Amino acid sequence: GHIRGSLNVPYSQLFDQTNQGLKSNDELKKVFTGAGVNLSKSSIYSCQTGTTASALAFAA
Repeated sequence: GHIRGSLNVPYSQLFDQTNQGLKSNDELKKVFTGAGVNLSKSSIYSCQTGTTASALAFAA
């Protein structure tokens, strides 16, 4: 299914493969804004188990 108005930010885009940690704040901002997320508004994150949603909320 699909939630109307929802956007997709793949979990894998949050991480820097070189240092195996989160990308820098500037890089994360580009990931989210590139997916159409308005970072000045509240967001709701969802996934099947909560793991991905938690990581996305933390990174945003």
